[in-house]
Amino acid sequence: MSTSPLRSPSATPAARAVPGERSVPVPASIPFGPEQLDAQWLTEALREGGALRDAAVREATIERIGAQQAFAGQTVRVRLAYDREEPAAPRTLVAKFPAADATLRRALAGLRWYESELRFYDQLAARSAIRTPQRLFSAMDRARGEYVLLLEEVTAGPVGDQLAGASAEQARIVVQQLARFHAGWWADPRLNALGWLAVGAVRRAQGAEGWQQYYGRAWPAVRPVARALLAAGEFERLDAIAGRLVCCYASIVRASAEPPRTLLHGDCRLDNVFFPADRSPPVFIDFQLLSRARGPYDLAYFLGTNLEPTLRRQLEDELLRTYHAAIATAAAGGYDLDACRRDYRLGLLLAFGFWVQSAGAGTFPAAARPLRDVALRRLALALIDLDAEALLAEFERAG
Repeated sequence: MSTSPLRSPSATPAARAVPGERSVPVPASIPFGPEQLDAQWLTEALREGGALRDAAVREATIERIGAQQAFAGQTVRVRLAYDREEPAAPRTLVAKFPAADATLRRALAGLRWYESELRFYDQLAARSAIRTPQRLFSAMDRARGEYVLLLEEVTAGPVGDQLAGASAEQARIVVQQLARFHAGWWADPRLNALGWLAVGAVRRAQGAEGWQQYYGRAWPAVRPVARALLAAGEFERLDAIAGRLVCCYASIVRASAEPPRTLLHGDCRLDNVFFPADRSPPVFIDFQLLSRARGPYDLAYFLGTNLEPTLRRQLEDELLRTYHAAIATAAAGGYDLDACRRDYRLGLLLAFGFWVQSAGAGTFPAAARPLRDVALRRLALALIDLDAEALLAEFERAG
């Protein structure tokens, strides 16, 4: 277990500035994947990152983890042995690489998924009011499509289980932390200086029309999957919503990019949250979908895909009010509860669109299909419950 502390806002100097286009180190060589990790490279990387002083890595044992998300990237646990004793040296770490599939790797690199996560840990994590793993080293070469991120292994407690769904306690904890995270970056002009940081929920504001066309192609492919997940009456309503979204998707994406904006996690799922046994704040991981947009998207994505519908219905109003109360202070009265509710409903539509696009791409491995199915079913019922048709009608009237 690494002895470096989890990144916590309470340990962060408040005066630290947020840099702009600061470069991420490019060493002489970056491992293309986990199979290229070796003792010499790890020694150099850990020394450069400040996690290692005098010792050298003698042996590194690689273990693959995160099988369900292997389509988006490669994540491995590295167990380390050293040539001498150094108490502060990490005994294990997590190494993240781009996807092994060359086509997917190029596509996600082009969308700057990998770069965004590296830059978050390098530039923004220490200023954010959520706990994150300590970055031990990161490097990238955009021209060659090479990225590597070394993080401390989180051992503070078990990770959540999106398939099982959140408990009421977990839901309240995550929403409280999301509210703190968003309030800390609410309408912060420094985010506008970060050219690498995408705009709009799901990173879709740039090229919104193209994403709309992509959604229009994906829905017919996903439609049979959705039909099998829902009762006949439920599917009939969803089919109407999903069909109307084809013409409104770009407008809704652009609406998510309008001020006031904050920093979005973008992929707030239980599988990306660790809950410490000592009941201290949870630890958030996976920031590849980072963007600046209207905050309730993160709330909609979390509640819409991680809570079973019965529990979501019970807690939804309470959690929306909890979230808004934290944001209202940061917004100094400039963001009312009605606006928050509307942005939440917009977020559900965009979250559904994102999962349709992902499922329609055919990149889900067999191990991840249960995750696809549970997310689509929960989001479908949330859209029906919150009368998404009425919201779509607003955009249709606006043209």
